[in-house]
Amino acid sequence: MAAQRLYRLELEDPKENVFVTQLGGDSNYDGDNVQRYAIVKESADKLLDTGINTLQSTLLLKKEIEVDQVQNELDAKREEFARRMQACTERRVELEKKQQTIKDRIQKFEKFLNENEAKRKRAIQKYQVEHRTREQKTVELELLKQQLAEYQQQNRRLKLLVERYSVFEKFLQLVVERLPEKYLETNDSIIRALMMRHQTLNSTNKRLLKQLHAATDEIENRHQKYLELKQTFEHQLLVYNGKIASKQNKLEAGINKNNALLQELADSSNIKRNQSQLLGQICMAIGNIAEHCQRKHAKPISSLSHVQQLTKIQEFIKEKGEIQKMAKQ
Repeated sequence: MAAQRLYRLELEDPKENVFVTQLGGDSNYDGDNVQRYAIVKESADKLLDTGINTLQSTLLLKKEIEVDQVQNELDAKREEFARRMQACTERRVELEKKQQTIKDRIQKFEKFLNENEAKRKRAIQKYQVEHRTREQKTVELELLKQQLAEYQQQNRRLKLLVERYSVFEKFLQLVVERLPEKYLETNDSIIRALMMRHQTLNSTNKRLLKQLHAATDEIENRHQKYLELKQTFEHQLLVYNGKIASKQNKLEAGINKNNALLQELADSSNIKRNQSQLLGQICMAIGNIAEHCQRKHAKPISSLSHVQQLTKIQEFIKEKGEIQKMAKQ
């Protein structure tokens, strides 16, 4: 029913008054104004089912055709993709070959550069070694030239010395001729013996001069030490004189202070002596007064102390005062 609703066959209304004279077949009549219609013999339901089935088959066929077209397109795309993949693979292989070729060229070029760098370093090192060797040889050549010049100058100087000393040789020969026999006990040349004697005397003279210089240096050192000791002694003497002067000043100050103290002691002794004398006089006066104030049959005044004697005098004065008061009354 759903199919009937979806696929409904619409038929035109049957035409009336149609007269059919011939059914199909090969007719040679081609009328321009004749419209041909198929003869339908089935019922409407059957026609409807047949139409639906036909429509479904048509749709299915259409879908199959579309699927075939899509499949053909997909196959074409696959073939194209395969061709492209094959082309990419070939291009990748070719690219890898090119990369390998480039790598090989780069390695060869790097090897070439390394070899050139090594050759350059070896050449620079060789140049530096040769340059240093050349400089050394140049310096050695200059030294040898300088030594040669020095030797030539020394040779000329020695020649001049030989010419100068030839006079002394002649003089020595004359001296030897005038020497007495057996003066020099030697079997060699007399001039050589005389020269050896001169060398001995010269070496002895040098040794004595060396000893003299050593003794002079020793004397100078001892004199310097003497001056240093003298300077040290004078400095110490000045220091000790200063200390002695300071001690003398302190001694004089102590003597003056001692004299002042002795004077004070003497003055204090005189004062004490005067005071003792005055005290003795006072004590004698007290004793005399106490004897006058002493009653009869009392203790002797000499057995009493001065305080007791004064007490006796005070008591005596009080008694006399009371007696005078009583007498006045």
